[in-house]
Amino acid sequence: MILSDQTGGKRGAFVFLSKCPATIPLNNRLRERSFKLRFRRLHGLLRYLKIVAFLIVTACLSYYAIVQLKHLFFHTSYFEIKKIEVHGLRSLSRESVLKLAGVAPAMNLLRLDLNEIRERLLLHPAIKVAEIELVGLYTLRIKLEERIPLMYIKTENAFLEVAIDGKILSHDSFGEGDLPIVTGLPLSGKIACDSIANNDDFIFAKSWVKTLGPNIIKGLSELNLANPSEPYLFLISGEKVIPKSMEDFRD
Repeated sequence: MILSDQTGGKRGAFVFLSKCPATIPLNNRLRERSFKLRFRRLHGLLRYLKIVAFLIVTACLSYYAIVQLKHLFFHTSYFEIKKIEVHGLRSLSRESVLKLAGVAPAMNLLRLDLNEIRERLLLHPAIKVAEIELVGLYTLRIKLEERIPLMYIKTENAFLEVAIDGKILSHDSFGEGDLPIVTGLPLSGKIACDSIANNDDFIFAKSWVKTLGPNIIKGLSELNLANPSEPYLFLISGEKVIPKSMEDFRD
């Protein structure tokens, strides 16, 4: 808007600037846009907080569920051994087998490692084969095959109890069992759990014991094989017998 005025003969022009009506809607749009932008940011933040809250709640519930399941599986009687079966015992006692296996009633089934139990049992020289299995939910079955003792081998300081397969079952006995005693073999230094299956002296002694048979062995006190070409026997009666060959004593 322009107004003209005459003062002192001079013309002056005064210009009055006023807000253009077109700028009013522009300001409104800017404010509205700013508000929408803040709203969107707030909405995004709320969504993020909801996700975080959901994850926290889920984690808490999962932890609680895991704790409860752990208690159910490992600290209740629902998964405990109720019965232990041991089959195949010959010279070992049930108690010694359970102690060696490291198992007992009321143990948690989920803590059992069947392969580990088997390996522990096989550490005993008398146990040749061990099978471990779960029967149903509450029964642990142990099946054993024990080695069969064949002879005592007298060394300088001990009697070695030796099984048919050459496994030394013990080295601290006194030859008190009902087994033939073999002397004259150079096997000093051997201990329980050692194997002499491939030892030529043991193979020779084994052939003699098997040839003699149980009836002759009952009356045998000692079989001396110090000289393989001239073995001899001492009988319980005190007699010394020098055979010409194994055939002389075949049962």
